[in-house]
Amino acid sequence: MNISSQIIYEHEKSDDLTLGYFVGFSLGKDTSNDTMKVDIESIGVQFGSYFVRNITQNIFVDGYVAGSKLFNRMEAVTSTMTAEADYASYMGATGLAITGSANASRWEILPTLAIDYAAVSSENAKFVVTSGAGNASELFNPGNPRQLGITFSSEFRAPFDYYDGYWSQGSTFSFKPHVTCQRVYENGVKLSDECGRGAAFNISTKRSSDRFINLTWIK
Repeated sequence: MNISSQIIYEHEKSDDLTLGYFVGFSLGKDTSNDTMKVDIESIGVQFGSYFVRNITQNIFVDGYVAGSKLFNRMEAVTSTMTAEADYASYMGATGLAITGSANASRWEILPTLAIDYAAVSSENAKFVVTSGAGNASELFNPGNPRQLGITFSSEFRAPFDYYDGYWSQGSTFSFKPHVTCQRVYENGVKLSDECGRGAAFNISTKRSSDRFINLTWIK
């Protein structure tokens, strides 16, 4: 179960620049029950800012900086022992994206290049362990992973007509391929390095003022 809320304030600094700020709160609880029952409760606060800037009439740049702090409580229970710990974790993230648009005949082309970086830092969790043999304490390091992601996508969009324009109001076809690469590492050691690709097709048409058909296929 997760509950979150966010407050956003946005204003236009100039005709070409928009700035925004946000703050949010979250409550979470996760439970898993296999050979060991594990309950994790968390309370968090998030904050950050973003911008959108028009470089030219057809090129836009947007970026963000965000941070969060989570207060976590973890409990693990087996048939022979109970372990509890309270610890805090921190996350920082930043990203930058460039989006443009160009026209080629009937096609509108919208390429996007985005780069994101996120870092997580957690305090050592000191578990108090209770069992039939007595009480003890164990120190656990949740780790401090870093993640770098790069995404490139380009949407190709075109209007179309058929049946002598009977379906032509707002009818569009779009094709959007994308490539995403992510690298995860910790303490300078690479943990994973993956790239994925896919595409989305969409047909949207309007038959009358109150009838729409929208077909989407994503791979």
